[in-house]
Amino acid sequence: MNNEIAVLSDAAADNNNIIIHAAQLATLRTYSMAEAAAIKCSKPVTMYDSAPPHENPRYNCAYNQPFLTEAYTCGTIQIPYDSDPWVWECRSKSRLLDRIMEHHLKDSVFLSIDIGAGNGDWAIALGSFAPKSLYAVVEASPFTYQGMYQNLATNAGLIERVYAYNVEAGSPEAFAEYDGNTPLFDNVSGAWVGPIACVSSGPNIYLTDKCPASKAPVPILNIDHIMTDFVSISSKNEGGRAALFYLKMNLEGGDYQALLGARTLFSSTETRPCYVYIKLQGDNPSHEEAFHLLRNDYGYTNFADLDSGEKASYPPQGRFRPNEGNYEFGLPPAEEKACVERVQQESTYELR
Repeated sequence: MNNEIAVLSDAAADNNNIIIHAAQLATLRTYSMAEAAAIKCSKPVTMYDSAPPHENPRYNCAYNQPFLTEAYTCGTIQIPYDSDPWVWECRSKSRLLDRIMEHHLKDSVFLSIDIGAGNGDWAIALGSFAPKSLYAVVEASPFTYQGMYQNLATNAGLIERVYAYNVEAGSPEAFAEYDGNTPLFDNVSGAWVGPIACVSSGPNIYLTDKCPASKAPVPILNIDHIMTDFVSISSKNEGGRAALFYLKMNLEGGDYQALLGARTLFSSTETRPCYVYIKLQGDNPSHEEAFHLLRNDYGYTNFADLDSGEKASYPPQGRFRPNEGNYEFGLPPAEEKACVERVQQESTYELR
């Protein structure tokens, strides 16, 4: 692995005639490995210890094969709620762990992408369980991103397998005013002048008038941009090629727009993920649009509300929170089988 995180590769990412090159994207490279070593937790907390007053160990959930124990966080990594305090990570992560074991991928090299990574709990939990897996984590809030990076840096051997992007995943419409001749970077300063999103991040750490004082501007990229880079740079750095096994998304309302920016990824049987994990709210128009896009346009017709245990159930039954469900989307059986076989075939090389 090279010593830089979150830099787009020299191979161009071409989406809607928007070409982005690594040499220009230095502003998206937030931390280096040397800086990561300096921000490790001084007193890390074992992720799988019980969290008083709750009795169940975090992330072990009810899964019958515990995670590895060498995974740490800088403090409480998720706020518990309602009767099942770890419903989001337990129910969704447990199903994903089952899939990894079912398809014999625990010790294999495969790709994963987390859109709305928060403080990195999925990458830490799944990365410790499948120690050869590679991750792209996308988090828009600079404040949350910094905490996530600290959590990742604290776990030995994990940060070397994670590419972290401090950007917002948006739709192609964000680039409607741009074309192949429109610069995305200032020719003098090299600063990003492409589309931005104003995201909540505590104080406006960039001290710019582009956003209100309580928000910070961050670049917008499509998932297709990010995946083009992730596949290219991970293949270059690891000495081989791996395939995308799953995509996880939790954007609290921007899911549909982000999925529109992944049309190239989902349109090819050679690049699409085998599974999608997403939290949907029945009273959220963007989530309803995301549901129909995944099922009708992208072909993920085999879906289940993991909270209720019901297959092909939408809107969510809201077993743990009103109008909310944590979903797994899968392909039809024959296509799922072909997708998994592709991931298995492309996971045979060894990490350097």
